[in-house]
Amino acid sequence: MDVNLCERLAQLATNGDAICLVFCSMFINRVCGFFEEYNQRYKCLRQRNAFQNMLSVLLLCIFLSVTSAENLKYVQAIWRHGDRAPAKLPYPKDIYGEANWPRGWGHLTNVGMLELRELGQFFRTKYCIGKQSFIEKDFNASEVRINVYILSTDSERALTSAQALLNGMFPPQENFVWNKGVNWQPIPVHAFGPQEPNPLLRPTSYKCPAYVKLANEINAPLKQELLKNNTEFIKFVQEKTGIPDSKSLVSVIGKLVDLNREIKHNLSQPTWVHKEWPQYGHNTTVQIITEMKRRERMSEFEDERLAKFRGGFLLGDFLSRAQSVVKNTKEESNIMRLYSSHDGTVSALLSVLNVSDRQLVPYAGCVIMEVVEDKNEFYIKLYYRKNKELLPLTVPGCESHKCRFETFYNILSPKAIFDEEELKEMCSQNATIARTESNSAPLSAFGASLMLALPALVW
Repeated sequence: MDVNLCERLAQLATNGDAICLVFCSMFINRVCGFFEEYNQRYKCLRQRNAFQNMLSVLLLCIFLSVTSAENLKYVQAIWRHGDRAPAKLPYPKDIYGEANWPRGWGHLTNVGMLELRELGQFFRTKYCIGKQSFIEKDFNASEVRINVYILSTDSERALTSAQALLNGMFPPQENFVWNKGVNWQPIPVHAFGPQEPNPLLRPTSYKCPAYVKLANEINAPLKQELLKNNTEFIKFVQEKTGIPDSKSLVSVIGKLVDLNREIKHNLSQPTWVHKEWPQYGHNTTVQIITEMKRRERMSEFEDERLAKFRGGFLLGDFLSRAQSVVKNTKEESNIMRLYSSHDGTVSALLSVLNVSDRQLVPYAGCVIMEVVEDKNEFYIKLYYRKNKELLPLTVPGCESHKCRFETFYNILSPKAIFDEEELKEMCSQNATIARTESNSAPLSAFGASLMLALPALVW
């Protein structure tokens, strides 16, 4: 069987060309007639088997060509930056200062750069050199300017992450090698200005009094209960770290999650870090701290109203761009839009989409939205890539992972914010935001799940 012919048949079917099936039918009839005559004349079993094998391959080709009619139209993705150094000394008694981090506080490490480069290689395989060949595999200025748009926060770790990803996605080849021996080429990355309010890619830093007020109302009692029921553990941590009492003690202890960074980079730890606590299911000190951090981070978005404040504007961006593709009203020429951002941004988006796994977003964790056309119908496909595994996401209310655009839009548009002026109005001190119907678990139920893992750690 001619492989090129099979590929051509698949291409014709993908483009909706009905001639493909007619051609295949005629081809099969001709081949069948030839082998019928041949077998009657020579009674050759070997040739009969060869014919059957050939026919099977052809039928498989036709099946694949008919069932692969999906046409990718648009891709939008957002990821968390890669592994980085702590933003500052994790705790007063920590012996590992900035000198232990080659690029300094808060900057990407070599590990982080490799994580984002690997994510870029994934994008290259899926969208540049895969079956879809959605984007040209060889970078050139007009290709990126016209088809791909990369936007980052002004954070240096996010900017560096975007560059590392692009190195994996568009490695220089042939005529694009500008410096022999250097497997890198400069590619433009757009960014918000320094100190510019950024509700799109850094919503957790956006000033929003109404959010702060609501978050305090919802979470303050739970934080008080956490402190009250875990006095022994908290006192132990304070004694070992030198962390003083404060109104934000839960948040301060949560920042000790930076201990995981030190452990990851082979910086030996004092014994108290790995001390096991029988009353907490024999989890270690650093594991309990990590769980506290997870709970604190999730509490920022767990209530659907909080999720809308922090993730609604980014959701509105995703929805409006997808809608412009579906309605063919898109003003920009790009067919792929990539955002380099932070864990809080990705967490907020997952929460407002109501698909959060309620875990901390890992380095290089990435949410991907695809707009596909299939038999003149438009669909949305959502993915969450974490720890190198691509996970399909199904929004509650959608019939499957492949969700009709109208269904997807109708479910999520009430949770979206489509204009920054609308967000500013919502964020005003006296603004209120009503609940919408949601399938998300209430925060109190979420707290119960924590007690199963760490029985004495009440939230």
